[in-house]
Amino acid sequence: PLSTITTAITRALSLRKGSIASRYTKLYTAFLLSATMHAFGGMIAAHRDVGNFRFLILQPFAITAEDIVIAIARKLGFRGGRLARAVGYLWVVAWLTWGLRYWAAGKIAVGSYRLPGVVPYSFAAWFGIRNGPDGRRVD
Repeated sequence: PLSTITTAITRALSLRKGSIASRYTKLYTAFLLSATMHAFGGMIAAHRDVGNFRFLILQPFAITAEDIVIAIARKLGFRGGRLARAVGYLWVVAWLTWGLRYWAAGKIAVGSYRLPGVVPYSFAAWFGIRNGPDGRRVD
């Protein structure tokens, strides 16, 4: 698993277990490795970029942004609760709504979601996704 690799890397770098440097090194390394593996899988399956790398490599940046907002909120005296949980869910929905376009557009571009006779319309087109990650039209 990726955790074994990321732990080995933080140890090789002599990062203290539980430190911020260790945590973020593990986070970014895990997503870099995962993004790379998924990108190769997509290239093998579709013979072109299907958006896997771009989508996955953005995830640790979103997690870091969320951590920064939480730290600032705590310093300002905000504590958890229903409002914090609701804001967290809204953040996840907003992030995925924005970020999934990279992942979905690539799959749509190579025909992964074409189900002739089963789905007579395109949800992607309904949501305005018309171009794959390489810029080609998908509808």
